[in-house]
This record gives sequence, structure tokens and C-alpha cells, in this order.
Amino acid sequence: MSNTSKEHFRNLHNEAMDLMVFARLGYDPRDRDRVYTDTDRMRDIEKALELEKQAITLVQTRYGQTQDDGDKLTESIYSRSAAWIAIQAGQFDEAEKIALTALARGAHPEEKAKLLDALFTATKKQGYQLQSFEEEKPNAMTVDMAQSPSLAMELIPH
Repeated sequence: MSNTSKEHFRNLHNEAMDLMVFARLGYDPRDRDRVYTDTDRMRDIEKALELEKQAITLVQTRYGQTQDDGDKLTESIYSRSAAWIAIQAGQFDEAEKIALTALARGAHPEEKAKLLDALFTATKKQGYQLQSFEEEKPNAMTVDMAQSPSLAMELIPH
């Protein structure tokens, strides 16, 4: 099995999702006798993020080889998932980076709104609010993605 096979990146994604379930449940169903601590929970969330990012890299490589629309959808789904996992881990900068990268790479239309939602959530958790370009705001930081001109926003500190 090559590193860019669908089975390989699906397995990484599925393992990440299993870890997130364990984190939400507060125990590993495979070992219910083990005491599951907050440290275990955070470790599982961080490991899930690492696995999801690996899956994204593999599917991006595959998409570069195949230009298959299914791979683009998978990349967008995994990116959305990774952004939300990063939010759960309190890694809001990482969540923004993942969502912005996916949007800049031309996220699949079925996932674009979900990626924007993750981006907005991460941005808000960092104490920014999103404003439209029509309003003039002093001291605004503008994010404009060259590859996706339809997505542009201002980040205004609260």
C-alpha cells in the first residue's frame, strides 16, 4: 500500500475520529478499567490533530497526482475536521491556519461554509470579531487570500 492510497489516509482519519470519541466519552471503550484523566483527553485530542494533518498531507499529495474531485472533497473534509480538532485543543492559531490554507487551496464547495465556520470560531475565540470591508475600522488587520478573492475579512480586536 503506498502512502497516498485512499485506504492509508482514511485509516489515519478514522483513527483521529476514534481518539476524538474517546476524548468526548472520557474513556477508551477498548479499556474501560483504565482511569481516563484530563491529560489523557488532551493527549488524545492532540494526537487526533496530528493524525488528521498527516491525512491532509497525504490526500494533498494524491490530489496533486490525480486532480480527482473526490480527493479535493476529502482534503476539504479532513481540513475542516482538523480545524475543529485544533479548536478543541485550544490551538486557535493552528485552526485558523488549517482553515485558511484549505480555503486558499480552493476548498470543495460542499465544505467551504463549514471551513469558514471553523475559521470564524477560531478567530472569535482569540478575541477578534469579523467585520465586512464596507465599514472602516482603524487598527484593523486585513486578511485577503490571493487564491480565493471571494474570501476576505478584517480582524478587529474586541
